[in-house]
Amino acid sequence: VIAQWSATGIHEKSFLGEQATHKKVKLKGISIYQIKDGKIFKDWVEPDNLDFLTQLGILGPIDFAEG
Repeated sequence: VIAQWSATGIHEKSFLGEQATHKKVKLKGISIYQIKDGKIFKDWVEPDNLDFLTQLGILGPIDFAEG
């Protein structure tokens, strides 16, 4: 089973050395679940950390068109 998800919040505390911006941020990602006997047997979570860190200003915008 694959689930796409998102969570929103306010950047209220320092994170990775960056001071709080008090801006609204959104974290998106996917979760993959292996089901066995009707229960979750294994799971993998893949958040979009690149987008999240860009929103926080820790990373600048990335232009994939640049060579």
